[in-house]
Amino acid sequence: MPNAPSPDKSGHEKFPDRFGASQLLRPGRLASGKPRAPSAGSLMLRYGFAVASIALATGARLLLDPVLDDDRFPFIVLLFAVMLSAWYGGLGPALLSAVLGGFAADYFLLSPRGGFGLKDWQQIGLALYLSAALGIGLLGGAMHTGQRRAEASAEAERRQREHLRITVASIGDAVITTDAGGRVVSLNGVAEALTGWKQGEAEGRPLQDVFVITNAMTGQTVENPAIRALREGTIVGLANHTILTAKDGTKRPIDDSAAPIR
Repeated sequence: MPNAPSPDKSGHEKFPDRFGASQLLRPGRLASGKPRAPSAGSLMLRYGFAVASIALATGARLLLDPVLDDDRFPFIVLLFAVMLSAWYGGLGPALLSAVLGGFAADYFLLSPRGGFGLKDWQQIGLALYLSAALGIGLLGGAMHTGQRRAEASAEAERRQREHLRITVASIGDAVITTDAGGRVVSLNGVAEALTGWKQGEAEGRPLQDVFVITNAMTGQTVENPAIRALREGTIVGLANHTILTAKDGTKRPIDDSAAPIR
């Protein structure tokens, strides 16, 4: 709960609330900036997918025997399996599927079937298959890792925003945050009470519309410390005798400071 106001020497109520009126939100990453290590269950699922994809690809190629000769295009369906394994599981599962595909092609697809042993042209075909599979695995693994990093970064940003929202909402002082252009991003409950602006009304408005301050002695508009804090990148405080004018016209003397968040 905010502190109760107390009268100052002039007889006005003195609010101790401070406005973080020009805080620039720049959420960062988690400390490591890296995706979490996959769990054992996730690893089993990814590598199991690689094994299953090769088994299905081998079965699909065998079903095509009535259409294709025994030795024609034995590796194409296996390369599709490697591609799927790289997309779903990353580099490790892709390499596993590539190796399993080589053994499956030798034993089940290339003549003579039911045993290991390759002819010269079959060895060349296998070498080309493994080279292509390695390239697919490396490319797919890099894409998979990049996707995981992006997801981890987005989750870290979401958590940090939520943590900041809860922290700001629980502060007993009034806090207003803005973007780099000086437009209101959020107000906590105390700031809403003092300015008379609700979050939905103030969001996106220039800070000067919501946070209206004047000099109590001269009545002249005071330069908003938030704009100066953004411009100079330093913490800026208000001079004494500053008055905040709420949306309904209520005037209150305030103490105020503004700081950029980097």
